Amino acid sequence: MSETLRSSGKVSLAVAGSRVLGLVRMSLLSRLLGAGALADVFSVAFRIPNLLRDLLAEGALSSAFVPTFTATAINQDDAAAHRLANLALGGLLVITGSLTALGILYAEFVVRAITDGWDVDKVARTVTLTRIMMPLLSLMSLGAVWMGMLNARRRFLVPALAPALFNVVSIAVGAALIILGVAPERALLAWSVGTLAAGVVQALSQIPALWRQGYRPWPRLRGLLSDPGVRRIARLMLPAIVGVAAIQVNVFVNTRFAASLGDGPVAQLEYAFRIFFLPIGMFGVALGTVTTTTVSEEAARDDRVGLVARATESVQAVWLLTAASAVGLCLLAEPIVALLYEGGRFTPEHTRAVATILQVYCAGLIPYSMVKVV
Repeated sequence: MSETLRSSGKVSLAVAGSRVLGLVRMSLLSRLLGAGALADVFSVAFRIPNLLRDLLAEGALSSAFVPTFTATAINQDDAAAHRLANLALGGLLVITGSLTALGILYAEFVVRAITDGWDVDKVARTVTLTRIMMPLLSLMSLGAVWMGMLNARRRFLVPALAPALFNVVSIAVGAALIILGVAPERALLAWSVGTLAAGVVQALSQIPALWRQGYRPWPRLRGLLSDPGVRRIARLMLPAIVGVAAIQVNVFVNTRFAASLGDGPVAQLEYAFRIFFLPIGMFGVALGTVTTTTVSEEAARDDRVGLVARATESVQAVWLLTAASAVGLCLLAEPIVALLYEGGRFTPEHTRAVATILQVYCAGLIPYSMVKVV
């Protein structure tokens, strides 16, 4: 077994643990809010900063930052690589901070653009929650830079476990709300505040590991536009953003269409997607994370043979693993959904609706996972 597959196996275990916790979080959410109007409100409010995060910080930033950071560390030294990271932090703070401010200021316009046919009360609640959770965009973007640094140093475990802390904080909030018997309307607001707190914990949890490696997080703006490393990151990000944008446009269209169907479809799509994403995270994201690092090192050394071999190996592995997952999820969709979500305000009718959506999603499991690797 190659080093890439061994490393991805460890990451897969960490990601699996995080994803299981994520499903526990969603299970608590389903019992608190069900799959109706209140769940729709949270789903849209949480999706708005996540759409922008996925566009800027998820795949595009990682695919551009890790190779550039790795090349700088190999061809120059750690000090130069750390300076590049802080320049990237500075640039990201300007961009995401501006988008966060605009999102808070124009939240009502954004919510009305992404929903269709919602009543005034539902829109107003979504606007309030959107304003609470918009800072997640900056938090997750900064966390993506720190995650990329650790991955580039082959410290895969800490960044793989960071999302688990997000879920642990959210689970603690959700469990407290259920134990205290908080009314769903109040629970909705408290869950949103808890989600923001969870984002802070996830981002900052990676700092100790970086600190031990000599890195000091201090965003810089001086020399940002003239730095060759930053320019390279920008050049690499642009085509990646175009590719990711196609997926985000689909998410936007799906959300708007689902919102036009009444109470519930938006949340039902979200519940189904969380199960659908479990094998993607375990196999596609894990292999993609490790492959990006190993391929970046081989590219920096101009080892084209090794680069092609590692990429091919990862594509073959993710195809095999996700094909089996797709078949299993499709055949067992309804019992899986019932086990995870049914109870409280989540009814058997909700289970059948979410299971049907999950079965349709399974058709895209293999290509969606491939995107995470290639």
